[in-house]
Amino acid sequence: MFTYFIAGVPKCQDFGHAKHVAEKLRQTLPTFSYKVIVKTEEEYRDWMKKFCNEQKWRIDKNPLVWKTILNSDGSCQLIGGINEFFEHLIEYYNVDTRLDKRIKKQIALDNVERLQFMLTEQVPVFRAPATRVCITGAVYPSTCYLVSELLQLKELQAKGGGGVTVCLHHEDSNKYGDLIRIKHEICDAEFNIRGCSSITVVNGEEEGLLNCDLFIVLGSMRREENEEEHLWMDRNYIAMKRLASILNRYCPERCKVLLMGMDLLCFNLSVLAEKADKVYLYNIIGVTGHHGMVTLPTISRATGIRIPDLHCPPVWGFDGSAKYVDFKHVIYHYGGSATDNPGCEDAATAVEDYSADRNKHKYLQSVLLQSESLVGGDGEHVAVSTNIGTFGLPFGMFLSQPVLMENGEWKPNFDFPPPDETVIIDMLSKVSEIAFEYNLGHRFNMNPKEMPSEISE
Repeated sequence: MFTYFIAGVPKCQDFGHAKHVAEKLRQTLPTFSYKVIVKTEEEYRDWMKKFCNEQKWRIDKNPLVWKTILNSDGSCQLIGGINEFFEHLIEYYNVDTRLDKRIKKQIALDNVERLQFMLTEQVPVFRAPATRVCITGAVYPSTCYLVSELLQLKELQAKGGGGVTVCLHHEDSNKYGDLIRIKHEICDAEFNIRGCSSITVVNGEEEGLLNCDLFIVLGSMRREENEEEHLWMDRNYIAMKRLASILNRYCPERCKVLLMGMDLLCFNLSVLAEKADKVYLYNIIGVTGHHGMVTLPTISRATGIRIPDLHCPPVWGFDGSAKYVDFKHVIYHYGGSATDNPGCEDAATAVEDYSADRNKHKYLQSVLLQSESLVGGDGEHVAVSTNIGTFGLPFGMFLSQPVLMENGEWKPNFDFPPPDETVIIDMLSKVSEIAFEYNLGHRFNMNPKEMPSEISE
């Protein structure tokens, strides 16, 4: 993150033009910071000569522009005069620097009148950094909806007006046109200038991970026709091992990694957790709630409860190889008597047994899926893939189960009992084979061969 410095004489039209464009960028981009250094015409030549000698620069321009990296040793990086400055801004920010000559002249006259004020010491103008999200595997059109939601999500809005910035990436260079199309569509929507300035297209994961708060990995390696399962899993293993290597080198400590829309989700999460040993385990997460949500129309018809009052049932297991959707138990809003829902007497009885308070949400061994919980605060429930050894499930492997965010970490929700023991044993037998075959679990001192026996004891 840089602070730009613009030094010059107020009566110079180019100085006023450069300052005008910088102020326009500051108002548009949350992280743009600049400072002006103002000298009288008599002072400027001597000051510039001395300053350039200190920096070992050979330049004679008015205005003179350079930049420094925030929180660095203060070293300056020369940009040049106004032409070089505008070329730099066009390349990095795609900003329109054109200005009518009459306006440039008026700005210069105004600056002369404000000279005494401008000569006073100034503090760089800077707003809070934006929450930075990177989406790799972004494709059109599904990513358009995701990006528009992220830009509006209150839980992702940084304090101090920083807002949200989204980086789009795809490893396939042929998808670059799709990424630009997503950016343009968001720009044409209700976000207008904010949407354009909040979305950038990056060429690599390492660039997207720079100062990243949330790293979303989309897409899936589909199983090809007649492809053997172990070959399919091998391809996923190699892809996750590559991603883990990148995360180990570039992932910020605070960054959360979210995997979604993958056929072998739990397997990929387990490989990532095993290989990305520089990433905090509880910062890795995956979403499986969509498996439960597809059952809601059936549940609604069977119980007589409206779909808006239902939330996805819990999804258990090693998603992609062995999963169990507990569609018999679901969370729903219930604020009246059993007669209010004549078609669901059994559900009403279950609510009564679970909690005596009939005016709040009744939890029926399930989970509330809320997108705000991607980065959000404590107490939010979401159906995801993670595990810390609860419910008899082995620590270190990622399995789908109900969790909540507690002190910034995803932890199991103990309000939800596990499914039948036979269901767990069936799931773990498959997990044991996979963990042993791919040598997973050593980072967490797990013995794959002991998993089924531990559950049955």
